[in-house]
Amino acid sequence: HFEKAVELKPKFHFAKMNLASMYAERGDYSKADELFEKIQKMNNLKIEDWQHFYLQYGKYFFYHKKSEEHAVFYFKEGYKIQNESYKRDYCYTYLKKIVKIRTSRNKEDSMAFGILGFLYQVKEEKPQAIEYYKKALMYDPGNEDYLSALCELRLSI
Repeated sequence: HFEKAVELKPKFHFAKMNLASMYAERGDYSKADELFEKIQKMNNLKIEDWQHFYLQYGKYFFYHKKSEEHAVFYFKEGYKIQNESYKRDYCYTYLKKIVKIRTSRNKEDSMAFGILGFLYQVKEEKPQAIEYYKKALMYDPGNEDYLSALCELRLSI
């Protein structure tokens, strides 16, 4: 049904997202990738649609592609959008889940600390954000993202 909906209304992003997820569920990753990339290039999405997209794409990378790094990127994008919604809440929940998974494997995981720094930064809880970015840098000293975020935070105090 989603294929027909996409065929009849090519700008119907909701059907495209569901179709991409359906392709992923049945293991047709090339079609899922193609559709997600087409959605990403659409220019008619509202902010809540972007949150939905980032959540779905993050879940795709997390569950199907088994790429925590890519999943984190898209969950962060969804969470950054300052639009209170359950989709934003889910992005937050997935980020916390990834932190828990990563720290259970390695207590010194820089990405986990970086995610926590990001979450506190978005919530404008600067002291906690600084603390977690410092921890992230202890285990990944040259990471430009953490250095940049830390610098930005320190300048804003």
